[in-house]
Amino acid sequence: MMTRSSSGQINIAARTKKLDVDNRIALKIYYRIADNVLKQADIFRAEGDVIDLYVMLLRFSR
Repeated sequence: MMTRSSSGQINIAARTKKLDVDNRIALKIYYRIADNVLKQADIFRAEGDVIDLYVMLLRFSR
């Protein structure tokens, strides 16, 4: 899941692009997505994968 440039650096900006809200989608769907994001973040945290944890939480906290 990690993206690195040719220099070996992680490009956080490319990994955390803003997601636009689609008003045609019911709010309960967005709550379900948020719940799944938090579950995945817990998995990353338990595995000690702090980079993917940070990227996931940053991506969905904007």
